[in-house]
Amino acid sequence: GIRRLPLPGGSRVIETGGFKGRRVTLDRGTFRSQLQAFFGKDTLVLAEYGMCELGSQLYENTVRQALFHEAGPIRFVPPPWLRVMIWDPVHWCPAQDPGRRGPIAFFDAANVDSFAFFVSEDRGRWDEAGLVLEGRLPGAEIRGCSLLAGV
Repeated sequence: GIRRLPLPGGSRVIETGGFKGRRVTLDRGTFRSQLQAFFGKDTLVLAEYGMCELGSQLYENTVRQALFHEAGPIRFVPPPWLRVMIWDPVHWCPAQDPGRRGPIAFFDAANVDSFAFFVSEDRGRWDEAGLVLEGRLPGAEIRGCSLLAGV
């Protein structure tokens, strides 16, 4: 019973709030399909990943892929001033082996008068295309916009 709101072709819709799990839980593919059905099939949908501790956000590479007709996996890509690392919690340093999964650490040069470096309780891995989010670390407190991220 919801009316469609078609946007002009090439419009962007940014998913920013995460899946709160308060009413209905949707997988990302279903959610994206519903957004495109509502706003129009030519609408580009991308997600933003950020948190209050960061002065910067990461965005999915979907718009770049569409504009430059690139293929490849969907990944979160940081701006040049934000360094994202997979952290080795045993040796307390960035993980050296490619494809390693673990806590995500950030060094954000945009943070002024705040924390510039921190290790989150979000889990992920890094590849040549960018960051892959894999939820929360086992035992981590469920918090933030995406309350079901660790479920």
